[in-house]
Amino acid sequence: MQAPANFKIDAQYSTSLRKRFTEAEDNLLRTLRANDKMTWDEIASYLPGRTGRQCKDRYNNYLNQQIVLKNWTTEEDFIIIQKYQQYGPRWTTIAKFLNNRSGNNVKNRWYKSIALRYPNLQTVATAPRHNKKPESPVVENQNSDSSSEVFNDDIFEYHELDDPFLLI
Repeated sequence: MQAPANFKIDAQYSTSLRKRFTEAEDNLLRTLRANDKMTWDEIASYLPGRTGRQCKDRYNNYLNQQIVLKNWTTEEDFIIIQKYQQYGPRWTTIAKFLNNRSGNNVKNRWYKSIALRYPNLQTVATAPRHNKKPESPVVENQNSDSSSEVFNDDIFEYHELDDPFLLI
């Protein structure tokens, strides 16, 4: 299925080498992405000056409604610190342990907040990378109440800590 011809964005927007996505581009990107059969390169053909990679990154990191753009919690910061120490700067791997956060969101949180507050954090993942699959990120209690989620760790459970940053 192809998008109607009137969906193309005017070529006047494609003159800059690097520019922010406009609201019109975002809206068109959402509309075109609703058609799961279109590739990112096909979608980019309707957005002059944009590549398939740019469209994919914009959608996955900012426009995808499954991605949470709310304030970060202490629990999320703790998970990022813990998993950074385990995996190093493998942001998409770390994001799998968080509900609805993209790898880019996690990376930005790390560099703009956590790393500034805790500059001496070390990682055990500085050795050569190998493709080990992360363990199950979230374990729910038997009673299917989503408020009773427990974040497991090899040594302790998050809910047992008064201040998780005392460990650092």
